[in-house]
Amino acid sequence: MTTLGIAAAFRRNPGVRCITRLFAGEGNDRGAAAVEFAFIAPAFTFTIYGVIEFFRAAFTIGILFFAAEEATRYATVHYSATTAAIKQVAQDNLLLLQPSQISKFEVVSVLDAVDQTKHVTVVIEYAFSPMLPLPWNTITLSGQSRGFIVEK
Repeated sequence: MTTLGIAAAFRRNPGVRCITRLFAGEGNDRGAAAVEFAFIAPAFTFTIYGVIEFFRAAFTIGILFFAAEEATRYATVHYSATTAAIKQVAQDNLLLLQPSQISKFEVVSVLDAVDQTKHVTVVIEYAFSPMLPLPWNTITLSGQSRGFIVEK
């Protein structure tokens, strides 16, 4: 069979024509967009989810530090404030956080008798839960503030 005869045989066979069109870049592009979307959509979705979770965690850390700082400010203004009063001020400033997820709430107030200064440390830990179930259930985020007070 000559080369011309082989080419004619390929042209007559519909299965071979489909394969040659596929490798030659000719053919139907139907469904290409759906396949590309199937590859890109999960990556895009998880990226958006990751950005949202990152900013939720950053917001939570900001709130924890804000509450700890406000409690420390309260303690510096009110020298004789009790630990319960300082904790209450911190709890009042935990905006949009669930009080049931606070895992540690510590107020340490140490008085130095020599120079009459009081060192106040407020530490708040929060069990942050992501929106979607992940391999870890919670992440512990914390905020703390320190200050000292000189008695008048």
